[in-house]
Amino acid sequence: MSEVLEETANFISELICRRIGFENIYFVGVRLDKIESVNNLHIIEVNVTLETRPFVNVDVDETVFQALEEGMKFARRRFEERGIKTRLWSIH
Repeated sequence: MSEVLEETANFISELICRRIGFENIYFVGVRLDKIESVNNLHIIEVNVTLETRPFVNVDVDETVFQALEEGMKFARRRFEERGIKTRLWSIH
């Protein structure tokens, strides 16, 4: 499971960088942690730290949200490839 979480964090980080522009980003960090497992349902916490140049000409919040959605789809495929079923992804 930790391999999928690491792959997903890298995937999300790369999406954010490509969409905002590498030249506009000072720092991006994405971390996924399994915080609990209940009845074979794994609860994953996602943390994103992002520092950009001032006055970036991109909707940063929307870009990060879209990257998170695509990252969760990526993770779902990776988990299912390993035989781990997923039920629901929710971002808060």
